[in-house]
Amino acid sequence: MQIKQTEEFIQFDSLYLNIAPSPLKAALKTSACVGAWVLQVFQRVFETRFELIGIVEDVNRVKEGLSVLNAMQQ
Repeated sequence: MQIKQTEEFIQFDSLYLNIAPSPLKAALKTSACVGAWVLQVFQRVFETRFELIGIVEDVNRVKEGLSVLNAMQQ
């Protein structure tokens, strides 16, 4: 596995994951969207805890990254 990281993105390359890229990309994107949605729900339910541990900005950055990904694919 190779990991390429820049300021804009992190890319994971693996021979095993490149066999059928379209279904895999769709599955990974869907999983990421569900994870981001769950974090947003928990952020609203446990607002004080999210602020205390300081991940509000991280959750927002994840949402922005997924928005950019969605815009690139359309």
